[in-house]
Amino acid sequence: MKDSRRFQIFFLAIIFFLPLALPLQAIYRPFDINRPGARAHGAGGTGVSNIDSIGTLGMNPAYLADISNASVALGLDAQTRIQRVQTEFYVAPQFIPVLAWGSPLGNDGGVGLMINSPMQRLFPDSEYILYNVEAAYAHSITRSLNVGVTAGAAVGIQAQIYYATAFSWSISALYHHEQFNFGLLFRPGVTLEYNPYTSGSNVTERTPDFFKFGVSRWFGKVQVALEFEQVSWSSSSFQENGVDVAPRFEPGFLGGINPHLGFSFPIPRFPGLQFRTGVYTADFYDFAGRNDRQILWTLGLGGLAGEDFWGERLRIDFSLVSSYIPSLFWKEANQIERLQMTFEFLY
Repeated sequence: MKDSRRFQIFFLAIIFFLPLALPLQAIYRPFDINRPGARAHGAGGTGVSNIDSIGTLGMNPAYLADISNASVALGLDAQTRIQRVQTEFYVAPQFIPVLAWGSPLGNDGGVGLMINSPMQRLFPDSEYILYNVEAAYAHSITRSLNVGVTAGAAVGIQAQIYYATAFSWSISALYHHEQFNFGLLFRPGVTLEYNPYTSGSNVTERTPDFFKFGVSRWFGKVQVALEFEQVSWSSSSFQENGVDVAPRFEPGFLGGINPHLGFSFPIPRFPGLQFRTGVYTADFYDFAGRNDRQILWTLGLGGLAGEDFWGERLRIDFSLVSSYIPSLFWKEANQIERLQMTFEFLY
């Protein structure tokens, strides 16, 4: 009887202490695609074909060949989740989505520097952000066609403590026509090595390839942009000590191609102000690869600030990307509201 009881105690002790003796296992950490720049974000998360701001430089660096004045842009970002209608609504800036500078170079080129976040998940179930710190150059191949390249470093930050770096680059093009503009951007994934990761183990992560293209056109005073975005989640991985723990990702809309539709037009009674709105779809994965496909509505407003004082040099833009409003008819909506604010100064 005593031997049986001793065996039971020994067996329970093994069950209790064995997990403590084994190394902590990493699990996949999800993230979202980020689109810095309030001007383009307010117009349906576009920006590759209708770019008109250094604050959106990360969406199409080929724009640098079009600028005639040097400028600098700074962005702020805040997010919150609305699970019920509240009488008080407050959000505070949580991170800087973009810091960019650009200057013309001769008559047919431009150079720039940018720090922007193409991927992040700071809310609601993770604490991760990826920054690209890159130099950019654009050149006009013809009067209508610009090409742009960027190169630098990608910096992954997990829980504000664990860092990893890798080489990053992108290539883009912007074509101007009398009737329309066409743009495209390709940004390959980067391989980041965390040594150690939050689990204490070595983790190697590869982010997905990103490709975006689209067209924009003016209809009177209204600019309409239709763009398509593909994120190759199948090309990503998340390896702990050589073992890939990335889940099998559920499919998204249209085989993983997310359309973006944006509108922008001036407000007649307020010269210099632009109103923007739009809609787009996006993937929202959890740690198990489950995809809550998002339908997002956007709203934007911006223009010149203090025209008499600044001399038409300071632009301030606001944007709202809403999942709560679509949640009234789309059950997969995560009800996250995202606000961006971008300051751009031309000198």
